[in-house]
Amino acid sequence: MPEGFGFTEAREKSVALTAIFYTALVIFAPMVTYSVSKTFIYDGLMGMDNQTSTTAAAVSAVVAVHVVLVFFLIAAYREDKRPPIKKD
Repeated sequence: MPEGFGFTEAREKSVALTAIFYTALVIFAPMVTYSVSKTFIYDGLMGMDNQTSTTAAAVSAVVAVHVVLVFFLIAAYREDKRPPIKKD
């Protein structure tokens, strides 16, 4: 990247690590949320029938994805507002 855009190798690495972290979170958070909520909360604690607990767990997974996306947007906004990292 040209230096005029304020990108440095350290900045690019920071952006890449943030993207990798949130990509992994978007993949694994809904799976874990679905499994845990279905097994322990809806089937275990609440004693729901199979179809209802599956639907409720799916809704929980969708909510988890949306929460992760909101956190990603906040992180991306903050990353954009940071001053460029100076090269020594």
